[in-house]
Amino acid sequence: MVERLKQVDDELFAVLSNGEILVARIDEWKWKRVFDSIHTVHALTATN
Repeated sequence: MVERLKQVDDELFAVLSNGEILVARIDEWKWKRVFDSIHTVHALTATN
């Protein structure tokens, strides 16, 4: 289940309830896992 979403430029990041992070380019909508070595993520932020 998606707990949080964060858009960064043309990508959308999703934090799942199991702690995984997925990313998809908005023009493609193909989700893939990122940060495989990090577990139990609860939030995500982005800075320029």
